[in-house]
Amino acid sequence: MGYFVDSYDDAQLQERLLQPFRDGASSVCTKCFDHHADGPDIVSRTVEKTAILLIDGIFLHRDELVDYWDYSVFLRVPFDVSFRRMAARDGTDPDPAAESNRRYLGGQRIYLDLCRPEARASRVIDG
Repeated sequence: MGYFVDSYDDAQLQERLLQPFRDGASSVCTKCFDHHADGPDIVSRTVEKTAILLIDGIFLHRDELVDYWDYSVFLRVPFDVSFRRMAARDGTDPDPAAESNRRYLGGQRIYLDLCRPEARASRVIDG
């Protein structure tokens, strides 16, 4: 459950990026934490009035975030494919059932069950 609950600091995401962008701020925070250094790393960017905010990530159809999206895409990928891709990218075990993947698989299952991203997305793409 921790992977699903703690992957993002949703409050900071909303406070520093999503709400300011929605409100037309001239600058927004695009990074506030460096997970490699395990500490703060604040990066802000200027926002043009005609800007479009495009966010890529996991768990973005959560209850606390879903209302921020004017349009969203959910990429439907079978676990065997997504874990194989993660292994190629990160050097992890490609087997979804591997003990080292337990928290990731469990977090994804919780997300799919609780948030129903396919039903919430504007568009679902098989990937």
